[in-house]
Amino acid sequence: MPMLIRSMPLLLRAALCVAAAAALCCSASQAQTPLPLPPLPPSPITLLIESEPNARLGQAQRIELGDLGAVVTGTLKRAADVDSYRLDLAIGTCVVNLLAPSPLADHDLQLLNSFGLVLLRSNNRGAGQIELLPICGLPLSTTYYLRVVYAGGAAGLVAGAYAIGVGDASLLPVVQGIAAGAQEQVR
Repeated sequence: MPMLIRSMPLLLRAALCVAAAAALCCSASQAQTPLPLPPLPPSPITLLIESEPNARLGQAQRIELGDLGAVVTGTLKRAADVDSYRLDLAIGTCVVNLLAPSPLADHDLQLLNSFGLVLLRSNNRGAGQIELLPICGLPLSTTYYLRVVYAGGAAGLVAGAYAIGVGDASLLPVVQGIAAGAQEQVR
C-alpha cells in the first residue's frame, strides 16, 4: 500500500491525506462544521476604497490611520470630479502623503485646513507620476482634509484611478504596487 501512495500524483496524495485525517479526528457531524479561526491581529495599514459622494468637505471620507498609516484607492470619473478625505491629526504629527495615479492621468493632491483653505499642494509632475505631499510638525490638533483633483490627462473608471498612501514613508511600495496594478488595467 505505501508503494501505491508514493506512485500517485502529488495532489491526489494530498487529498487522500486530508480525507484520512478528517476521518480519524472528526465524526460525521463535526466534519460539516468549520473550525473556528483564531482572531487576526490588527493590520498595521488601514485599507480603504473611495466612497461617493465625497466632493465637498462635509462629505469627506474619514481616513483612519493604522500603525503605519492607510492606503485609499479611488477614481476621478470625470475632469470635474473631486475626492475629499478627512484626517484627524494630532499636533506635531508627521505623515507622508503619496498620490499614485494611473499612467494616463495627472491628479494633484492638496492639504486643506478645517476651514477649507489650501495649506499645501503637490507639485504637478505629469501623467502617471507619484505626487508627494509630506507634512510634519502640524501646529494644531484638528481635522485636516486631503483633496484629489484632476490636473490633466485621462479621467474615467479605469484611466482616472489612483491610490493614496497616508502615514509612514514605508507605504511607498504598497502605493506603487496598487498604482502598478491600475497601470496594468489601462494597458
